[in-house]
Amino acid sequence: MQTPIRNIPSIIIMVLSLQAFVACNDDAIGFGGYDEGKTSIELSVGGVGEVNASRARAITKDPNEVAKRGIIPAGTALYMVMESQDAGANKLYSVTKGVTGTADAEKFSPISFSEEGCTRYWDDCYARNAQLTIYAACSPGSSKVIEIGRKSVYPWTSMPTTEAWSNTAISPTIVDWTVSDNQTTETLRDEDLCYSNNISKYTEGTEQDKRLKFNSGTRKFDQGNLCFYHALSWITFEIIRDEESFTAEEFQFATGTNIKLTNFYTENTLFHIPTGEFTGTYSSQVIQTMAKRATATTGSAFTLDALVMPTTDMSTTTKGDIHLIIANNEYNLSKKELLDKIQASDKASHLIDGEKLKPGVHYVFKLRISKTKIKEITATILDWETGTATEHTLSNAKVTLSLEDRTGTKENAYIYRAAETTTNITGDILSETGKGYVWATGYEGPNAYTASGNTLNSTWYWPDNKTFYHFRAIVPQSAPALTTVDGNDCVALASGDTYTDVCWGAPFPEMEPGNPSSNTTKFVYSLTNGFAGTDGHQIHYAIGATESPLKLLLFHMMSDVTINIRSVTGDAQVDLGDGTSTTTQIELKNIYTEGRVQLGNGLVLGSGTQSGTHTFPLQGGTTLKWSNYGAIPQPLAGVVLEITTPDHNHYLIDLANVKASASNISSKNVQNPYAIVDGKCTINRWYPDYKYTYSFTLSKKGVTGITCTIMDWEEVKADDEEIQIK
Repeated sequence: MQTPIRNIPSIIIMVLSLQAFVACNDDAIGFGGYDEGKTSIELSVGGVGEVNASRARAITKDPNEVAKRGIIPAGTALYMVMESQDAGANKLYSVTKGVTGTADAEKFSPISFSEEGCTRYWDDCYARNAQLTIYAACSPGSSKVIEIGRKSVYPWTSMPTTEAWSNTAISPTIVDWTVSDNQTTETLRDEDLCYSNNISKYTEGTEQDKRLKFNSGTRKFDQGNLCFYHALSWITFEIIRDEESFTAEEFQFATGTNIKLTNFYTENTLFHIPTGEFTGTYSSQVIQTMAKRATATTGSAFTLDALVMPTTDMSTTTKGDIHLIIANNEYNLSKKELLDKIQASDKASHLIDGEKLKPGVHYVFKLRISKTKIKEITATILDWETGTATEHTLSNAKVTLSLEDRTGTKENAYIYRAAETTTNITGDILSETGKGYVWATGYEGPNAYTASGNTLNSTWYWPDNKTFYHFRAIVPQSAPALTTVDGNDCVALASGDTYTDVCWGAPFPEMEPGNPSSNTTKFVYSLTNGFAGTDGHQIHYAIGATESPLKLLLFHMMSDVTINIRSVTGDAQVDLGDGTSTTTQIELKNIYTEGRVQLGNGLVLGSGTQSGTHTFPLQGGTTLKWSNYGAIPQPLAGVVLEITTPDHNHYLIDLANVKASASNISSKNVQNPYAIVDGKCTINRWYPDYKYTYSFTLSKKGVTGITCTIMDWEEVKADDEEIQIK
């Protein structure tokens, strides 16, 4: 008998052929021996047999059918409950132990009762009137003590022959069979529970009496041949290295790990030998490691084995039930991904109800792993039973994006990413102190993103499961260069009448793109943390390997300013000029004319000093309008709008004093950044993603009214105020 030996990447599953062990011969094959005038009960072992679809045990009568028969290794300890019944239905019971010898040419192994107190005699259990039933258990190749019949039967020296038989019934059961959470070749040997129930009155539900007895024709006692069957299920994973992705040196499991199995049954409180079924309560513990073979199967880098309880449900879809870390990449599978690759015909014959593990079946799964994905999985059921399956491919390694503004409109962009790494493989970078939000520098790119096809010009992959990324987007239609200022990677901004509307984007966990109403908590723009918010955590932390598209949300980084000027009519009318010989001059003073946006958090800062002047193009007419001036977001303290008309009227407007009713400020997605005092907000700063429209009505007495409207992106309407000539 063969001794069983036990992330966001892609997977292919195939199920290959299986072999079945057939049951062993149970014909009488010899005479009983003699010891001190008594006839000893003689037994042999024929191997490990097949489990049929009905879960009853198949018994073959063909002694030549030995090629497929598993052999119980010599030295295996066998633990038995014997039940002897006479013609009057009286019964005697005994518990004993035997040890297998070397198999003969026909693959039958003799059983010796060499330890003191273990030999049992026909003479002590009704002699020629006896009808003998035997229920046995073993772990092939192991001397492990198995408590059968709820009796501790070791050491055998404590069981004198005078107490070998009793009329007290002994239940042929085994209590609390468990497989280890860290499995090794040793635990596989010791925990491979096998049982024999072929020497009994009932076989396969029919009254076929298979008990041993005295043969009146030959005048000899039957010699019994025990046939054993596997009570557990055996799972094997063959790990195949994709040679294009990994070198043999780097293709290693993380220290102390290989494959972890979760939600597989590992214990049952009661095993009933006559039916060959676990009849108690199943429970599960995580199998932290499978047994690793010293020599992998041909073509594989590693071969891992585990014993699990039958009836484990393979139809569950929980990712991570099968988990491994290899070459710093984390891979997670569900049990259903394996189940789906088993062909329908094999599900019927080698699974309970088509979806639960069956006792006596060996399931072999081949995982072909590349650096970006588990490339293939093949599943094979073999040694104990046979089947075939198909191929399947799954990829979660390629980085895919969905980039939208807050109306749901997709945009072309340039994408940057910065890596954060963890010391250990983890599913959550936040589990490591100081990780998750370290996004100031280290950005690579740009990588051009095309919205129409959701494609990146250069394909990015998740390199391993220690590497997490911060993704950022910039939308002008030319790739902006990065500079590093004060430890932050930045993109430059420039004010002007015809300006580049730079948009910045990042993944946000709080809002669904294209559906602003889905966000119950509005975004906060912080003057220290930008769009990272007041706590610095509003932007999504670094993202690890995932199959899901990354959704980046865009914000305008400039302040858009429009200035409208008109004059009253009548005696107080102001000459605004004709745009040629006489003109109105407008200057915006004490401003930042250049700035930058920090790639990590979207914070906008002015560059240089706030001492620049912008002169608007000269115009004339009854109304003047300067539309869509791109201003660097900045404080307005000291910022003035200076208007000089052709008739020598001079106006100075302190923009920091413009007020707006709080009710006139619409904050669709971003929390109102202005302080409210007595129902009014002072527009004392320009913020990114806001569009401001100022309207001034001039008279020779002063400015009779001002309106300031923030619109299109976020909206504000300012109150009317009188502004005097200075």
